[in-house]
Amino acid sequence: MMLLMYQTAYTGTLVRTPYNPLVVQELRGTLEEFKDVFENNFDTGWFNSVLDKTAFDASALRDLRLMAAHPDVSLEDLSTIHNGLESLAFFLDFTKRYIQPFLRDLMGVSGFRPAFVNNEEARTIKAMKSMFIYTFPHNLERLEKVYSELKSCFILLN
Repeated sequence: MMLLMYQTAYTGTLVRTPYNPLVVQELRGTLEEFKDVFENNFDTGWFNSVLDKTAFDASALRDLRLMAAHPDVSLEDLSTIHNGLESLAFFLDFTKRYIQPFLRDLMGVSGFRPAFVNNEEARTIKAMKSMFIYTFPHNLERLEKVYSELKSCFILLN
């Protein structure tokens, strides 16, 4: 890892640091954005049940949860972020290939599945699942954008 020298604004002295504080600040903000997108849209009960129906690697999901749980950036967290980025690349590829085309079927909202029992609760659940399916491509696009930002910040740190 490259050591960078920068001048502190308060004392005017040169400080040795393993990373640029501006990049670290941007990385922290991007990690917060990742946490927001991931936890609100992909680490949900419905989506986890979809992942359970597929051959998705549970260790990749664990790495993503660890990366979302570490908003601080230090030397110890860089390996967690690196593993999380690799898992996020796998997650995005797997989701685009094997989940997005079949999401309606996997969530039981497809027209090819037997109809729900005709009661208020079943209609509400079907409407909520349909809304999740409708917003899924947009949320996946947001996650891809966050991935590219995280990757560029991580490259600047190394």
